[in-house]
Amino acid sequence: MKKFLASLSTFALIPALASAQIIGTSGTTGLGSLVVQFKGLLSALFPIAIAIGVLAFFYELIMFIVHKSDDKAEKFKKGILMSLLALFLMFTFFGLLNVIANTLGLSGAVGQGVQSNQIPAVQL
Repeated sequence: MKKFLASLSTFALIPALASAQIIGTSGTTGLGSLVVQFKGLLSALFPIAIAIGVLAFFYELIMFIVHKSDDKAEKFKKGILMSLLALFLMFTFFGLLNVIANTLGLSGAVGQGVQSNQIPAVQL
C-alpha cells in the first residue's frame, strides 16, 4: 500500500516538477505552481482521508469496548491513539499547506488560475 501511494504521489507531481502545464493553474510557475497543484490534490483527497481516519477510530473504539476484558484491549487502545494521532497530523498538514498557500497569495488559485504578477518575488 505504501508503494502504491508513493508511486501515485510521484506521478501526480511529475508535471509540476517538469514545469509542464498543469490544468487549472495557468499563469503560475515555479514554487507557486507546485504549491497550487499539491493543494488541489490534497483538497480532493482530504475528505476521503478524514473519512477513513474517522472510520478507523470508531472501529478501534468498538473493538476496544467489545474486547475490554480480553488481552486484546491494549492492541485496540493503541489503535485508538494512533487513529487520533493520524487525524491530528492530517488536519495539521492541511492547515500548514493552506497557510503557505495564503502566504504566497495562492489562496483561491485552485481551478481559477493565478497571474504571474500576483506571486511575490524578490528583486536582486
